[in-house]
Amino acid sequence: MNCLDCARDHQLQRPAVAACSECGAGVCEDHLIVRPHHLIRSSVLFTQAPVDPPTRRVDCRTCAVGWQVADGYAGSRDLAAGTVADRG
Repeated sequence: MNCLDCARDHQLQRPAVAACSECGAGVCEDHLIVRPHHLIRSSVLFTQAPVDPPTRRVDCRTCAVGWQVADGYAGSRDLAAGTVADRG
């Protein structure tokens, strides 16, 4: 699988290192966004508790920006830099 963004934007065929967890597109190291994903454990009486440590969520930049807008989240680092801070 090749990186969709490299092929579309730069007409390059770079191997993908992961697939976006949202849209399934192949992403290379340059277009990869990795952020923590906190799982929730449900127990009796409808109580919920976060599971530690958080898992990883791998997204392409397009989907990461979509999640950022949908969540109303402003990360401590710019998505253009390729990273997103912990949503805690």
